[in-house]
Amino acid sequence: MEIRQSLIHRLIMKKDEQFSNLIQYCLYGKNKNLNNVESFLRTLNKFSKVLDFKSLVNISNELKECLILYKNSSNKDKNLLFKILELYSDIYSEVEKLDTELFDISIDDENNSEGSKYSNLVHKGNILVVDDDVMVLDLLEKIFSKRGYDIILCSNPFHVIKIIKENRIDLAILDLVLPETDGCDVIELIRKIDSRLPIIILSGSTDTENKIRAFRIGADDYIAKPFEEKELVARVERTITRHMNFKISSIEDGLTGAYVKSYFWRKMKEINKTYRRNQKIFSLAFIDMDCFKNINDTYGHLIGDEVLKCFVWTLRSSLRFTDYVFRFGGDEFVILFPETNEEQAYNILERFRNSIDYDKCMKSNAGIVCEGAFSAGITEVKNVYDKIEDIIKRADIALYKAKMQGKNKTCIYETPSALMENNSL
Repeated sequence: MEIRQSLIHRLIMKKDEQFSNLIQYCLYGKNKNLNNVESFLRTLNKFSKVLDFKSLVNISNELKECLILYKNSSNKDKNLLFKILELYSDIYSEVEKLDTELFDISIDDENNSEGSKYSNLVHKGNILVVDDDVMVLDLLEKIFSKRGYDIILCSNPFHVIKIIKENRIDLAILDLVLPETDGCDVIELIRKIDSRLPIIILSGSTDTENKIRAFRIGADDYIAKPFEEKELVARVERTITRHMNFKISSIEDGLTGAYVKSYFWRKMKEINKTYRRNQKIFSLAFIDMDCFKNINDTYGHLIGDEVLKCFVWTLRSSLRFTDYVFRFGGDEFVILFPETNEEQAYNILERFRNSIDYDKCMKSNAGIVCEGAFSAGITEVKNVYDKIEDIIKRADIALYKAKMQGKNKTCIYETPSALMENNSL
């Protein structure tokens, strides 16, 4: 059973990524995207046969045949395109359904066994449960612990704020009726310190006025006692997933998919703190597109937007999964390279500059006016006293040097003494 679940989870991790590749192929016709999708389908077919999932085998084979037809057709048939997307949607649904079925079976197996306490489950989040009924607290702890959640139990509503301040809470479950106060009063207190924390009311009251009051004050959901376990779990997981997706969307630039500037500061503080603890070096690159204003003036802002999206997409595809791309301004980007010195970061950027995908992307979106045009400045952290502002300033100075030397190049920051020494040679 564990092997089957492991295989299914691997498919789940891949299916969103491959949907993006499928869309990219349908829009731009890039063979790289098609190859990724075909590789995924081969893996899916193999796993499905091993697990005896005949429906998935049939769907993946049909999708593969449609992709071949679409690839070989000179006139791209819209109906065939819709069929391809429909088949991938079927794969998506089948994988999700199988995961749910296997998960329910595994939970039943755990309930019927006397094994150890869920020590191998992947951590899925922290849930705060506030209720004065000890039996309810114990029941909710068992329900969510076996599904990979860490549960913090609280029977005293006046301790809630302290708990939230001292712990990372992903969701709070509150009873409406609490000693010396009620759940709505607690929600109001929570909303004063955290306006986004998901809150679910779990109460024996089915009074409509109570529900309306809870929603108006800030509850995300209201579940009546006695509750059905599977429904409770589904609603909790839906709420947490929606909250997590919102958190992700709040740190990503809506146009390019790069991380936003505010997230850059948070990430830099985090990685700088790690450096001070273990001295694992990191580098930063400041990037500016040399031709972007010319593109907007000549071709318009819509084409400019497409160039930015394509630039970031090809950049991220050439970087390592540990690297971070942030949008700093209109056509300014910052890359954070963890555990990478400035020479290594330089080689990574130049490999991207000379890549075929980058060249094709620039030419297909804006013609030869944008051919190979970005400048970059790179620096690495120097010591434990190095300030984030100073690191950025050095990268910006190196970027300015690249611009002054004719653009379309990458420069590594040199200290004034090193610069004087090089100039004297």
